[in-house]
Amino acid sequence: MTLILVLIGLVICLVYTALMAWIGYWLKRSKNTNGSNNHSKTISIVVPCRNEAHNLASLAQVIKHANVPIVLVDDHSTDNTFELAQTRFPSATVIQSEGEGKKAALLTGIRHTKTNHLLLLDADIRPTATWIEKALAAIHSSSSELLLFPILVSKTRGILQAFEAFDMLGLMTVTRSTANAGKAMLGNGAALSISKEDYLVCANELKSELASGDDVFLVHAMKKRGKTIKFANDNALQVHISPTKNLKSFVGQRIRWGQKSAAYRDGISMFFSWTVLVVSLWFLVAVFSLGYLAIEGRPSTPLFMLIALKILVDMWLAIKARKAFAYDIPSAALFLFSFYYPFYIFFVGIGGFFFRPNWKGRKV
Repeated sequence: MTLILVLIGLVICLVYTALMAWIGYWLKRSKNTNGSNNHSKTISIVVPCRNEAHNLASLAQVIKHANVPIVLVDDHSTDNTFELAQTRFPSATVIQSEGEGKKAALLTGIRHTKTNHLLLLDADIRPTATWIEKALAAIHSSSSELLLFPILVSKTRGILQAFEAFDMLGLMTVTRSTANAGKAMLGNGAALSISKEDYLVCANELKSELASGDDVFLVHAMKKRGKTIKFANDNALQVHISPTKNLKSFVGQRIRWGQKSAAYRDGISMFFSWTVLVVSLWFLVAVFSLGYLAIEGRPSTPLFMLIALKILVDMWLAIKARKAFAYDIPSAALFLFSFYYPFYIFFVGIGGFFFRPNWKGRKV
């Protein structure tokens, strides 16, 4: 049994190592891709909101630097988001969503814009005071038809928040590398830019029946059409978001994100997701088997070496990502989280079958 586990582990760990090496290779490189640099871009900012009253003050401090039309769409909030938005953003268009959910709110807001390009933002982002100005300049100068901005978690001291920051750094690493390689796979809807025409063409493919995925399915739809997708590699364009409030909120959010993977039809996304899931399941079995063998006095060196290889590969990529994004996470934390990560992947993956998370007062 141990021999079979070692042989299976050897194969999948080699595949996993090759995949992570490819991600690491493209982290600081970018493939030259064709695209039209449209100097006549006119831009609107669209912000969907649901129960974001507590975030509107900080958002207003940033958006006030934007000399472009702003549309805020209230997604039937149960707090005073709509009324407060009208006060905080007197020059913006503040409207109620014509449907339910973030995707419907985005579509409502986009249909109310009169420009040919869009900057889509979440209401809970924490950009710097000069971010809007830099982001608009990047959109004007970019030849991409979909521009993805880096999203990271604000640094905090708690262990849960540190793990959330580690997890988001991993997601951004994959987002950045696959976009740089011309094989975009992920995106984060907290901040991205696209033309109004392209969004409306792709709108029917965003899986409106799913609460999540307004960003990932948009990436897949654009890629299917051969559109140019780029990642904003400039760290000055990073956007920070606050960590979730507690473990329940974090797990619920990740399960909600994970549930959309079952609807993927993009080849590289499916291959990547299944590779990570399979190697995580193998890692769990291998760790428990190694512990059992050690108790019986029959330690397995090959099994130990494969487990160590998986952890070292993850740490190597995390260190490269830490440097690329200029985002400090202690090496000790990287080791601890690299060991724990497969358990987290398994729990989140299984949890999606038994748990319907609550998102801002809604079961999703």
